Amino acid sequence: MVKWDQEIKEAFLSEARGLVKKMNASLLKLEKNPKQAERLVDLLNALHTFKGLSAAMQRVKTAALCHAMEELLVSIQKKKVLLEPFVEILFSCLDALETSVKAVEKKGEEPETAPLIEQLLSLRAPEGRSNPVGPSGSLRRSAPRDDKVLSE
Repeated sequence: MVKWDQEIKEAFLSEARGLVKKMNASLLKLEKNPKQAERLVDLLNALHTFKGLSAAMQRVKTAALCHAMEELLVSIQKKKVLLEPFVEILFSCLDALETSVKAVEKKGEEPETAPLIEQLLSLRAPEGRSNPVGPSGSLRRSAPRDDKVLSE
């Protein structure tokens, strides 16, 4: 485990707690109204900041989970996949981010995120839709040319 200066640790905890709270609020609002694009932008911005903060604090597993979440949220933003099938897993991911913050607070080990990342990446889009997961296990950045992802 990394030893942190107390001042740096407190700054991390304060910022991280606020970001997790903001992400939860944004996802709750998105769940109620998936067409609120500004909530998705808020969620992505907070998640991106949290990912950078985690990486700076050498929380590699947490940063990897943030990256997988970002990939999915960008696919949702680009309307390649719908939000609804992913709401529960996204809330589970946010719970894991909160657990990671608590582990820093208690000087504990970083929680394992690989199972959540695998679960996130293994989810499939509904029948007749593009699979958001590419053959390498990463989320696709673009849909196949001959596949209609979402009807207009």
